[in-house]
Amino acid sequence: KATKALEGTIGGPQIALKQSVEARNAADDAEIDAAAEEDAREEDLQEAQVALSAKLFGETGSYDAESYRAVFPLSPSALGALKEVERRAAYVAVSQAIAKGVPKAADAAAKAVSAAHGEFAKAVQARATAATQLADAIKAEGKARDNWHTAIRQLKAQLTNLYPRSPKKVLKFFPAPGKATKKAPAPLPALQ
Repeated sequence: KATKALEGTIGGPQIALKQSVEARNAADDAEIDAAAEEDAREEDLQEAQVALSAKLFGETGSYDAESYRAVFPLSPSALGALKEVERRAAYVAVSQAIAKGVPKAADAAAKAVSAAHGEFAKAVQARATAATQLADAIKAEGKARDNWHTAIRQLKAQLTNLYPRSPKKVLKFFPAPGKATKKAPAPLPALQ
């Protein structure tokens, strides 16, 4: 009963911290989902490029033909091996080359590449947005945690004022966390 009036010191910061942790978890989940979506859309784009490459090769009979090299200075398999920034630039270059024109027989495959590139670009933007939201949520959680720590210090000071001659009683409100026990790793099963 004597400490009931002190609940306000910790209550608001405690709720804010829980909400910020939940918001960060949600933002983390959203960023993971956005990354998975980006990966899936990139796979779709790569498959569409392979189909266009095959169509252009079928038209020209050579990977060195001018109409093939105009679209794919690097083969789709070589594009996939590039680092992320270089790969994205190469995807843009392929889309720009398609916009300049491809043989009629490859038109449908070229449209599929353009559509897949558009979906990939949307997924990249969605992931960037999710990453920004996650960074903001992490900062908000850090601030809420700092406010919570401040509230705990304030509460401890208020309890010390309430029980100035009973430091052990004050410490009972702040129990020490249990000691962590280190478990030995489980043995690997024997091979049969």
